[in-house]
Amino acid sequence: MIIACIQIFFTEAVAEDKEQAEQVQEEQQMIPDEAIRLRILAESNEEQDQEMKYQVRDQVNAQITEWVQEITDIEVAREKISSNLAAIEKIVSKEIGGDHFSVSFGEADFPDKTYGTYFYPEGVYEAVVITLGEGEGDNWWCVLFPPLCFVEFSGGETVLVPEEDPDDAEEEIETSFFLWDFVKNLFA
Repeated sequence: MIIACIQIFFTEAVAEDKEQAEQVQEEQQMIPDEAIRLRILAESNEEQDQEMKYQVRDQVNAQITEWVQEITDIEVAREKISSNLAAIEKIVSKEIGGDHFSVSFGEADFPDKTYGTYFYPEGVYEAVVITLGEGEGDNWWCVLFPPLCFVEFSGGETVLVPEEDPDDAEEEIETSFFLWDFVKNLFA
């Protein structure tokens, strides 16, 4: 009887933990459904190819952010980016010193990604994709529209900064097991 009660309590606690974790994950996915991403694939994982990827990232991200920073409509952002693909190609060509790259704008596959405590699931998303060389190195991505790319230049990581509501306080989830706490208190 006691074992059955323990199993029920632990099963319910695990189910509640899973629901809370799923809720936290949903809250942490802060990329809007209507978003345009930037994905850059490096030639390889060699240090110079990774550095080149970051140089291209810095220049392209700065230019596109300038183009879309005041835009609030995704259709207008799409048109702005589409009409400036040649300018993006020119930036990439200048940065890498050649033409061994490709630039595309449309639907693209993205892997799972975690930035700190934020998880972004794999999927097919609208994006500007820049492939340097064969694109066999690590990739880098962020959200261009709405502009959510804030690059931490010292580490090369993207920092996605959520818009915070000052009335929202961070809620900490605390998990406890009633029966376990009860048993611990008996022997304390």
